Amino acid sequence: SYGAAQMAAAPAMPAPTQPYYGGEPVGLIYFREGSSDLSSDDRGVLEQIAQIQRAYGGVVNVVGHASVGGASSVNYAQHQEANQRISEARANAVAQELMKFGVPLGAIRASAAGDSQPLYSEAAANGEAGNRRVEVYITAY
Repeated sequence: SYGAAQMAAAPAMPAPTQPYYGGEPVGLIYFREGSSDLSSDDRGVLEQIAQIQRAYGGVVNVVGHASVGGASSVNYAQHQEANQRISEARANAVAQELMKFGVPLGAIRASAAGDSQPLYSEAAANGEAGNRRVEVYITAY
């Protein structure tokens, strides 16, 4: 996955094509194409999020996403299914890591949006990479 150091070195992301819903995420974790692997930088971000949840409570909402890229190369329905699966794997990887840092299972809600909620236009530089992400929110119980 792209850790904070890798994202800091990358060119700036284009402007979002749609707003965040439910407020700003407390964490964004970016992934390489087809991957749900977390980097040590990602784990550091998730450890900080877990500390916030343990200190103040609330539900940690984890939403996995995939890029749309490659849709023309395979059957579209199969492509959507694959993107749903990878976004689920990404959300589950983040949820598992949060539990390792002490967030109770009952305080985590993981979901997957597949490629249905792109944040960036994939025609823009780094747009596709920006859509391969997990958004993490903390909300009151």
